[in-house]
Amino acid sequence: MPKYFSGEIKLPHTPLSIKASEVSLNVIKKVFITNNELSVSIIHDGLQANSLGYLAHIKKIDGGFLISNIVGEPELAAANIESLCAILNHISGHEYNKEIQKIFQKNRNNIGSSNAPSFFALTN
Repeated sequence: MPKYFSGEIKLPHTPLSIKASEVSLNVIKKVFITNNELSVSIIHDGLQANSLGYLAHIKKIDGGFLISNIVGEPELAAANIESLCAILNHISGHEYNKEIQKIFQKNRNNIGSSNAPSFFALTN
């Protein structure tokens, strides 16, 4: 069992659950009107409402959003709300994005290094 999953993990925020089919620019914009930092749980349709789903901790930063993993380590920075929406759709498996996948593969290959989070800006 991975070390991060032995025992209970205290999340920094109560996760906001969003169905994968509902992750859209309008929904994400509404979420960040009143929040500067939160945990988002993306749950696929058909799963129980109390399922944790795909979890990301997101914080507004100058020039975009910082996305951290379940233990609070920064993973990726999104340049804008459109890029954040694309990342959330990708990490939940709802909509594949080749550019984001390349970044995750690059990051995976650098495990153990002290690199800053990769920065993603949607190009289309």
